[in-house]
Amino acid sequence: MDWQELDSLQPETIAVETVLLFDDLARWKSIAASAVAIYTDAMQQIQTHAASSPNEIMGILRGRVLAEDGRTLTLLLRAEPITKASETRTSVHMTLASWQQAWSTMHDDLPVVGWYHSHPGFGIFFSHTDSASQRSYFRESWQVGVVIDPHSGATGAFLGSESVPVTMWTVEQIAG
Repeated sequence: MDWQELDSLQPETIAVETVLLFDDLARWKSIAASAVAIYTDAMQQIQTHAASSPNEIMGILRGRVLAEDGRTLTLLLRAEPITKASETRTSVHMTLASWQQAWSTMHDDLPVVGWYHSHPGFGIFFSHTDSASQRSYFRESWQVGVVIDPHSGATGAFLGSESVPVTMWTVEQIAG
């Protein structure tokens, strides 16, 4: 998979009840437009990665994009830690080696739907640099940037080129 393939990715129109449990389905249907749901395992991967360093960290999010009745759900199935990023206490930057490492870990067809990074002790927001990264690499309305503060445990999600804050919740994986 490469960036050109990401440009052609479009939301799937499917029976959402095949991928969400009843309570999660009801929660999504109560949201007017777009939302993000993340599998418990993927959230645990992000939390573990964020707790592993006093510096900011980052990774790639892979999953599915679902559409139904004018609403879009970005479903985050997997978090792929980036271990070759340039990290400091207050910033993290992708390098060529970072991107190469990210692409080399992807051994299936599950698409990239966003990215995550930490703000250790700084809270949940998108900085100017975060917004610029989102606009450059994850500009589709359904592409997500997730921020985690490993000190407080707080998380937040931001969608599309405008980095709009959006509802995100954790869901259990179901078979299928």
